[in-house]
Amino acid sequence: MSRKVNSMSVIPPDFPYLTAVNAYGFYCIPETFRKREVPKLLMNGKINEPRTLQLIQQFVGDGDIVSGGAFVGDFLPAMSRSLQGDAMLHSFEPNPVGFAATSMTLALNDLKNVKLSPVAVGREQAILPLQVSNASGVAMGGHPRLSIRPVMVKQSMLRLRALTIWCRQIVE
Repeated sequence: MSRKVNSMSVIPPDFPYLTAVNAYGFYCIPETFRKREVPKLLMNGKINEPRTLQLIQQFVGDGDIVSGGAFVGDFLPAMSRSLQGDAMLHSFEPNPVGFAATSMTLALNDLKNVKLSPVAVGREQAILPLQVSNASGVAMGGHPRLSIRPVMVKQSMLRLRALTIWCRQIVE
């Protein structure tokens, strides 16, 4: 079931979540992430790394921004609104729960100049197993990790895009 959020049609995440708000916007916080440092800040109306965001806003100029590891999208409303003209914000989040939360954050804030990709970026292209729950089946709460050896836990396949290839595609 989809619903309209700030004129955007969005399918709410299929996991329990809370909505946080601060001076920059609204954020989707998965219940499994709520004990982490950044969600705690957001749930208390605070801003994660305010000085970093101020520097980004000060120096962004008229170009695009590339930001990795979106988590729940806590930097995206501030960075998106600092862009000028047709500039875009490109962000990545390989964890399926983090990607869904960030997608909801984008919809809650009606951010149309953000391109979110469900991949990680690195030196080379690969598809790797990403462990998203522990051996007991409990979600790792935003702490996924690469599975070096086969394990009997919930995994998601991590698509690793080579940053140089991705950048070439943006320019073309």
